[in-house]
Amino acid sequence: MYEQQHSIDRLTLILDSTLEGWWEWDVTENTSYHSPRWYEMLGYRYNQWPATFNVWKELMHPEDQDRVIALQSQYMQSGDCWELEFRMRCQSGAYKWILSRGRTVERNEKGEATKLVGIHLDITERKKTETLQEDYRRKEELLKGIIKVSPATFKIYDILQKKMVFYSHKDRNFLGYMPEEFETFSNDFVELLVHPEDTEKVYEAYEKLLHTRGNEMVECFFRLKKKDGHYIWVKTTDWVSKRSADGGVEEIIGSTQDVTRYKQLDEKLIQSIKVLENVSYKNSHLVRGPVTTILGLTALIKQDLSYAGIDPLLLTHLERTVIKLDEVIKEFNNSLSDQLGDISQ
Repeated sequence: MYEQQHSIDRLTLILDSTLEGWWEWDVTENTSYHSPRWYEMLGYRYNQWPATFNVWKELMHPEDQDRVIALQSQYMQSGDCWELEFRMRCQSGAYKWILSRGRTVERNEKGEATKLVGIHLDITERKKTETLQEDYRRKEELLKGIIKVSPATFKIYDILQKKMVFYSHKDRNFLGYMPEEFETFSNDFVELLVHPEDTEKVYEAYEKLLHTRGNEMVECFFRLKKKDGHYIWVKTTDWVSKRSADGGVEEIIGSTQDVTRYKQLDEKLIQSIKVLENVSYKNSHLVRGPVTTILGLTALIKQDLSYAGIDPLLLTHLERTVIKLDEVIKEFNNSLSDQLGDISQ
């Protein structure tokens, strides 16, 4: 008997010296034992709580109680070992994630579980890592989705290697080059693909980018050559994503978007504005000129109606009509000028 008790004491000492907290639950008496480490990992004093199963339940996070207790009941009936994860409230009020492993070790004549044993392991740091990994995965999937549906091409250019280390599939869609073909343009991108009339503009934008600070971005509009030899207008937006310790540029992230259609619409809009400006000019000079002449002649005739042989009422009516016409023309010209000003802005 002594040897048996001594073995039990030694086993208890070994269990208490591990990082895991261990527990034992007498289902019939509804009493439980929790090791010193069980209390310590939650910040409580040893035996601070009554030795009952209810303590474990009360310390568990409310959102986890129904799930965990239902699963434990199932395992108690099946006799299988279980492994459950849940949160428990610490002395500080914060919650720690606990991994609980246990099993039924004794049953009564009816096969009902009467004693359970198990261990508790603090997995809070692991759960934090898992949460960060899951957040990273979600953000990665979101980024992939944005790149997939975006009309723009995204790219990463390594300055030190002078190489395009990443570009999305959109490049070969609107330029017509295959990925391996496009990769060969990394070192001579401007000379090989940019329209000769736009190369200076591109180099200026690049120099401006090298001297940016913080999150400043640089935009540039220019023409790129497609595989079939035709040129399209593109808009690039670039940002320095990585710098050396001394501030030197090491990596650039940017996007390229086909804006040919918008450029064509812009040119049509400019032509439309020119037509409207021409209409406004003609209204001012070709229409209002004769109106002004009529008003001047009317003023001269008024000076000597008797010699002119004109009915004064007829002259007054003519004068009012011409003045009204002049006001309508001025109102039209002013409205047209305002609208042209808004469009130009």
